[in-house]
Amino acid sequence: MKKSLCLAVLLAVAVMFVSCARSRLSAAVEKANSECPVSLGMAGEMTEIRMEGDDVIFTYNVNESLTDVSVIESNKELFKENTMEMLGNPTGDVRSLFEELSGADAGMVIEFVGRDSGKSAKIRLSSKDVKLLLDDEAEKDPVAMLKTQVDLTNLQYPMEIETGMTITHMTLEDDCVVYNVECDESLYSIEQIRRNITAAKNGIKQALSAGDPAINMFIGICKDAHRNIAYRYVGDRSGESCLIEVACDEL
Repeated sequence: MKKSLCLAVLLAVAVMFVSCARSRLSAAVEKANSECPVSLGMAGEMTEIRMEGDDVIFTYNVNESLTDVSVIESNKELFKENTMEMLGNPTGDVRSLFEELSGADAGMVIEFVGRDSGKSAKIRLSSKDVKLLLDDEAEKDPVAMLKTQVDLTNLQYPMEIETGMTITHMTLEDDCVVYNVECDESLYSIEQIRRNITAAKNGIKQALSAGDPAINMFIGICKDAHRNIAYRYVGDRSGESCLIEVACDEL
């Protein structure tokens, strides 16, 4: 009986703690939601943060020319794996948020909504997953993170980036991440790209240095993995190619 009473008291204290933690979390969620929408650059924007049951829901309105929501829906485990890799052992405000989630025994859901179609896909991290993210002993593997990022990106390809140029796939090679671009040779000459390689490289550097949040995050992963970023232009008829590489230190 004494043992049962002690257990009951401990449970009551735990419930009280969680209740207080939930109150703090609700206040934090309400404050964060007041700052929405938050731009994510070309990728879209975070439109809402709300509590729903035991979870905090982060809703993102995504640019469907870059992100196919149905691909996320069909590959939830891969996207969850990527989310866990990206958010593991966080610092600063992100860590504070996860500590609030963990203290309230809450999970989190990332909801992606297509800007035009309205299609949605959800990735859920349980309260146990959230606690794992706070594991200080967990070490991030930048190359593994980059590989997962490449795998996820390839799910969205092929993608036409301008008339006559289509990114067919991305590859992780010895010293760089490569965007493989097929060129319509009735519009573009690979030899012409070679002759203007300096101007083409400067154009790539300008695009990558524009300050877009999603691109900055990707560049950060490349830097951590000691990989540069390159574009390989390949003629659709001749098969000739031209590789333009930009060192991450230049960005």
